[in-house]
Amino acid sequence: MNRRYTVRFLGRIFIQAVVVCCSLNPLFAFSQTQRIDSLKKQLLLKKTPLQKVETLFELCDQSYSMHADSFLFCINEARKTMKSLNSANLLVQLKYYEVLYFTRQSKYDLAFEIIESQLPLVNKKNYSTLRNKFLLARTRLLIITNKQKEAIQESINLLQEAEKEGDIRMQIIVPIQIGWAYMELGQNEEALNWFYKAKEKYEKRGSVEKSFAACYSNIAAIYCDLHKIDSAEFYIIKAIEVSKREQHLAALANCYYIYSDIYLAKNNNAKAENLLQQGLQVRKLIGDVFYIVSDLSQLGIFYANNKQTEKGIAVVEEGIALAQKNNLFVKLPFLYNALAQNYKAANDYKNYAITLNKVIELKDSLYQRNKAEALQEIQIKYDVQKKETLIAQQKLGLFQRNLLLYGVGVLVLLLSIFFAYQFKKYKQNQKIIAEQKKIQSDLAVKEAEEKERKRIAAELHDNLGVQANAILHNSSLLNKTTENNKTVIADLQETAKEMLLNLRETLWAMKTTDVPAKDLWLRIINFMKQMGRHYSSIHFTIEGDAPNDFIIVSSQALHIILVLQESVNNSVKHANANTITLKSIIEDKGWKIILADDGKGFEIDVAKNKLDSYGLANMQQRAKEGGFVYDLQSSIGKGTSTTISINN
Repeated sequence: MNRRYTVRFLGRIFIQAVVVCCSLNPLFAFSQTQRIDSLKKQLLLKKTPLQKVETLFELCDQSYSMHADSFLFCINEARKTMKSLNSANLLVQLKYYEVLYFTRQSKYDLAFEIIESQLPLVNKKNYSTLRNKFLLARTRLLIITNKQKEAIQESINLLQEAEKEGDIRMQIIVPIQIGWAYMELGQNEEALNWFYKAKEKYEKRGSVEKSFAACYSNIAAIYCDLHKIDSAEFYIIKAIEVSKREQHLAALANCYYIYSDIYLAKNNNAKAENLLQQGLQVRKLIGDVFYIVSDLSQLGIFYANNKQTEKGIAVVEEGIALAQKNNLFVKLPFLYNALAQNYKAANDYKNYAITLNKVIELKDSLYQRNKAEALQEIQIKYDVQKKETLIAQQKLGLFQRNLLLYGVGVLVLLLSIFFAYQFKKYKQNQKIIAEQKKIQSDLAVKEAEEKERKRIAAELHDNLGVQANAILHNSSLLNKTTENNKTVIADLQETAKEMLLNLRETLWAMKTTDVPAKDLWLRIINFMKQMGRHYSSIHFTIEGDAPNDFIIVSSQALHIILVLQESVNNSVKHANANTITLKSIIEDKGWKIILADDGKGFEIDVAKNKLDSYGLANMQQRAKEGGFVYDLQSSIGKGTSTTISINN
């Protein structure tokens, strides 16, 4: 065979083999956009594992225009190729795409589980972009799973972070998510406000966001509901332009449906039906169940309005089955509402009433899960739906109305008996609860009295203990010398007077409700000066002043004084200090008092473990009861420092 023909023959064989392989590969089995096709061709030319993974990730970024099977193929291929790379960053990115895939497949529990496992890993500056992607995916899942209130709150938190960090892109995307959540709740005015916030940022920035077509299309949908058809058409045309430019098939399908509503408002039913069918075909090409269900609902409403009720009922029932299979309970009220409209159009008022009751049950469940003052419009729609049900039931005939009245009468009687029984039981329970509360109150009073007696005893002991130490010190001087006895005795008398003064201070604190910080600081200073007179060999210094307009509860003030007195007493008795310094520091949110000595210091853990030492434990207990922070620092040869921190 001629060599030239041999080469041609082998070339044909190779091309046919490539075509066959590609046709068997899910990635090449579906063709959605030029951008996806271009990336598929590039993937065949990539040689290194990293290049292949990066291209596969670019394909995953086009998932909104890709069939679910192709999307899954990209994820699996990336996982296999990444094994030789050992990259934590690439693994986290892959997890994000898994979240998107499981969301597409309505496997919401798996998607939530991945997000919760990955968020701790991406809460770093290096992963800020990935963190935002996971958080946006989480809010989207909350909306899809009918948790609008949580979605709105988390999105607002995310928006506040974006505004703080100056992230304009997130300031565009997040308001669209919030507006979507309000749309799902039927609060169109609030949704429109959020969409306009995103629109203002987007148009001011002048850049392209792939997701922004949704903002324009949602604005168009709201204007269509408000019967502002010109405005609706203006924004849907802009949405279509962005969708086609970005090759965003999911957004384009939405645009077809909204445009269909606009044509319906213009009484052009043929064009409207054509757009609905086009949108459904695009949606099935993508394979996103959440939106397919919405599309079937809208198509069912269209058939109801055009008296094609057999088609409408079939389409809606298909949507209901799909929603139930994929746990899309948030879509069931819309589907059953579409089914009710078809029954009404077919004059089947019996099934119409039954279906409206189902709608009420679903909306009641929705209301209970999302009720809040900001969601009042749900209640309004709920009440309107009840009125429609009543009208439908009135058309069932005289026999059914009488039967309903008898049933209501029996129900009222049963409810009356039930509530009478519950009321009697409630009164009995209240009597039992009142008796239990009285017993608990009596016990609490006894415990409080006992605690108060112990507290007063401890305070008097600790307060007078300082003075007793001074008396002991001066008494020892009487044993050592006979000179200046009069002076020593005078000091003892002065000490006794001060003991009485401190006792009066304790009683004053017990009787006083609030104590100004200035008064407390003055009493602490007086005590320091008193100690300086008794221990002339130690230099006592005072620095700073108390804060103005700082009020302290009397019990807290007394605990602070006693802790400081005990600390000074410890320094005098055990530290061999030359200087004891008291310092006041005024802070923005509180007041800090520091007592420090330059003594020999001690090991805190050793002191705490002494069986015969209760001072440190008592001070910790006083700090706990007084509601302030007590911190003790000491080391051998470096002195001791006591810090008391009081919140304003």
